[in-house]
Amino acid sequence: MNRHVYPRIGHFNPKFWQSGLSVKNLFMLNFKIVKMKKFLILTFIAALVTVSSNALVATGNKDVAGEWKYEVPTAPYGYEKGVLNFSEKENELAGEVKFNDGYKISLKDVIYKGDTLKFGLYIDYQYIEVTATVKEGKMTGFVDSPEGKMKLTAEKSR
Repeated sequence: MNRHVYPRIGHFNPKFWQSGLSVKNLFMLNFKIVKMKKFLILTFIAALVTVSSNALVATGNKDVAGEWKYEVPTAPYGYEKGVLNFSEKENELAGEVKFNDGYKISLKDVIYKGDTLKFGLYIDYQYIEVTATVKEGKMTGFVDSPEGKMKLTAEKSR
């Protein structure tokens, strides 16, 4: 039987010492193995964090995606009620607002982080910003327009 087996450090094996490996080389070999194990573990952890964070982002977007019936009681006539439609495209939210008269406007810069939803839209050449909190199928927040801040409420319908 002519196979070479590396002994554990501290064990004496005359054939091992005759093979030309010194204590220094053995230490360096052990050091490289430990370093490689740490590298593999850190790589695995990084991959796991990346996959799980992408899953969380996608799950969060699905909480908002769908149809929301909204009310802004103090908004000008025609804009006070309607439907917000949010959809997810390539892990990013997009959407549009549909007023009761059937007129549609695309939403800009839709961001959902934590439980806060932010987006904007152009109405009559003016940029309107919306910030809302989403919890359990209900949305409450404010519409910031040139006329001032107005309270927004919405409920998920689909």
